[in-house]
Amino acid sequence: MVKALLFDLDGTLADTDPLHLLAWREALRPYGLEVDLGFYRKRISGRLNPEIVQDLLSLEGEEARRLIEAKEARFRDLAKDLKPTPGLLEFLDLIQKKGYAGAWSPTPPRKTPAMCWAPWGWTRPSSSWRRRWAGASPTPSPTRWP
Repeated sequence: MVKALLFDLDGTLADTDPLHLLAWREALRPYGLEVDLGFYRKRISGRLNPEIVQDLLSLEGEEARRLIEAKEARFRDLAKDLKPTPGLLEFLDLIQKKGYAGAWSPTPPRKTPAMCWAPWGWTRPSSSWRRRWAGASPTPSPTRWP
């Protein structure tokens, strides 16, 4: 019997890769890096931001934090009109009505999920669909919502 469902926000709930590609392209250009689709897939996609800036630029600490925040701010700006994966909202309503627990992989920065839901007509998910931020860790460790 199904008791819970696990989702990955990026690429599952919405197609965010093209927006991340553009945001990384803009963030890394001042450092002399040209980010095309091949570079993005090989060196960036699926990795955590601190790993990316450490690997590509050897940045840590405050400088890394500033670059990551600038990239994420640009991503949020690009994602203002982000659309959910077709059929997602109806599916989430259905599993909510059935009382299933849900979770998503906690890799996105804290502001990202709420930013994604707002254009879909959700100011915040119902209490049974809230993400718990405390103790968030990289994929594949999911964060459960009750």
